[in-house]
Amino acid sequence: MANPRIIPKKSVVSKVPLTTDLVSGEVAVNYADQQWYGKHPSTGAVVEIGAPYLHSHDQLLSLDKANELELTNAGNLVLSVGANATTFTPTSTTNRTLTLPDKNGTLATLDDISGGSVSIEASAADALTATDGAISAADAGADKLLFWDDSAGKLTHLELGSNLSISGTTLSVGTVASARTLARFTPRENQPPATAFATLDTRNSIAVLDFDAATDEAAIFSGVIPDYADLSSGLKIRLAWMATSATSGNVRWGVQLERCTTDLDADSFDAATLVTSSANGTSGIVTLAEITATNIDSLAVGDTFRIKVFRDADDATNDTMTGDAELIAAEIQQVA
Repeated sequence: MANPRIIPKKSVVSKVPLTTDLVSGEVAVNYADQQWYGKHPSTGAVVEIGAPYLHSHDQLLSLDKANELELTNAGNLVLSVGANATTFTPTSTTNRTLTLPDKNGTLATLDDISGGSVSIEASAADALTATDGAISAADAGADKLLFWDDSAGKLTHLELGSNLSISGTTLSVGTVASARTLARFTPRENQPPATAFATLDTRNSIAVLDFDAATDEAAIFSGVIPDYADLSSGLKIRLAWMATSATSGNVRWGVQLERCTTDLDADSFDAATLVTSSANGTSGIVTLAEITATNIDSLAVGDTFRIKVFRDADDATNDTMTGDAELIAAEIQQVA
């Protein structure tokens, strides 16, 4: 390389030397941008040489000193403390601003954490309060799990109660005290008693069980109590029925439950629970009768059971509807 020269050239901001400004081996300095330039020995193109940085103690500063740290071209930043390394990977399509924890270990500012998560050490110094950026007063307080809500653009919360708890890294969900369907039965699932049984019939191709207006008749269904059931308040039985022809009057419905832990060669149904239900003004429209039974024969989760549904037709005071009552379906719920 003959007679290499370093030629300091003054320039306006963002000015880059032309290929005609330099010869091979020359170096130019743009004072305005604090950049070095030279001519590539193979291509002859003007290229930027390195990128000096300024530093002060433990800080890395951009050349204009406006930012503490700048990364370009989607480069990775690795921060190492002893054997522990943390990698920050910016993308070329998304602008992200991260203010690292200050010396007290608190999270100062974090913008655009969509699609990611924030891990905060469990110490008093790291506690989030309503004054920390985008957390509202409603989001602060005990027994609340914070998460990022994209639509709201803020940290929000999930309240922890008696049915939701966190221990270490385990999230536990308890029994939800609400109405839940435990079993459903249709007429074709009837296991009729030996006598005085409801008769299987159809109405517009819909299977129904006919219960007589003059004689007490019954239908029996079998099931298993599911493992999520809460029977502490009894069971709610919902009967969907309609009148064969009547448009007025009442039907006296009753239910009895049997826990199948005894000799099934003989019936052992618990005491009956009854309700009076009115016929619809149109005989083909369904009426829903609801019976809350606390006489459930000590049923527990996992038990096989039988339920008897009957019409108390000889109760002249409460059962006043003429003609058959047609049962379409029976549903068993836990009580809310």
